[in-house]
Amino acid sequence: ASLGPKDAANATKNLAVADADLNRWSTEDLFPETLVTGADLIAAGHAPGPGFKDALEAVEDAQLEGQALSRETALHLAVRHLEGA
Repeated sequence: ASLGPKDAANATKNLAVADADLNRWSTEDLFPETLVTGADLIAAGHAPGPGFKDALEAVEDAQLEGQALSRETALHLAVRHLEGA
């Protein structure tokens, strides 16, 4: 399927907006500091497993959404995620 002129114009506009956003964000905005690791979850009494990835991603997602997390609140969030709360 080919794109019409209107579709191409919308795609160009969307690309320009995305490019402006990318230039506005710093590396730290895009890749926030690691606050919690798998080792932290093990130290908190949890056995390693597939849930670790989801729990750590939940912390990173919260950071990317602009929540100012301390290491303590990040660990609490990850543990709650692991425990299904």
